[in-house]
Amino acid sequence: MVEDGTVKYTHLGPLAMEIIMTKLQQAVLYRNMTQPFFRENQKNGYLELVIPVNCLSPLEKYVLEAAGYPKKPVRLGDSIIRAFIINVYHIEQDNPELSKKIIDIYNKRLEESCVGPCYKYEK
Repeated sequence: MVEDGTVKYTHLGPLAMEIIMTKLQQAVLYRNMTQPFFRENQKNGYLELVIPVNCLSPLEKYVLEAAGYPKKPVRLGDSIIRAFIINVYHIEQDNPELSKKIIDIYNKRLEESCVGPCYKYEK
């Protein structure tokens, strides 16, 4: 579909999901400029999957932008990077499976990284 000289693709959702699921498998618990990571937003307490723009190909960036995922500045140490933010609370209405998958993998990473009783994220 062409509007105002730009092409709009209506079926990028499945491809965007594939990209997010791939990046979710690579996510780590610590903030990183070159890998996706998890964070709990200090303002609202919600879990977020942060995908730095640096770890995406140009096509992946375009697909996520076109699918409507927000790209925002994220503080990383003394610098700020641009990243796609996938907030589990905000996507739960449209995609509860993705929200649950992000929480499950985050809890799994927490469990793998701790010794003794472990903290678990719950909605």
